[in-house]
Amino acid sequence: MSLKDFEFSLNRVRRGILLLEDKVLRHVWKEAYRIYRFSESILLIDAMVDKARIFVT
Repeated sequence: MSLKDFEFSLNRVRRGILLLEDKVLRHVWKEAYRIYRFSESILLIDAMVDKARIFVT
């Protein structure tokens, strides 16, 4: 294997790693956003319950 072939293979591996890293990061951000939206809706429900408590009492 020549040095040029080795560099070509190494660059392919680097590109593969970068693509995989990009996919993983996108997945992590999607999950983080989903959790954020879920927690936001829980806080909204909690605020509505507090308002309902004020109206009832």
